[in-house]
Amino acid sequence: MGNYTLIDTGDKVAGGGVTAPMMPGQPTAWMPYALVDSVKKTIGKAEKNGAKVLVAFQPIPGQGAIGVFVDPQGAAFGVWEKEKKKPAAKKAKKSAKKK
Repeated sequence: MGNYTLIDTGDKVAGGGVTAPMMPGQPTAWMPYALVDSVKKTIGKAEKNGAKVLVAFQPIPGQGAIGVFVDPQGAAFGVWEKEKKKPAAKKAKKSAKKK
């Protein structure tokens, strides 16, 4: 997805990124984000509290999903949801018969 620099804080619940503008009129900026259980629920809460939603839910295949909003004071913030891993299929137990 273009030129994107990840800011790794060493923390599993927060980070950030820097990217060149991806749409006309978008300023160059950095954006902090936090790990959440559900992007959709968090974006919904932000919107109810006066945030302007820029990206309600954007899946990133093989990674998770991101949402982005601007708070009432004008600060952009992102929320990240890790991709849910599907549990491995259980192997059928083989019963050993003794003869």
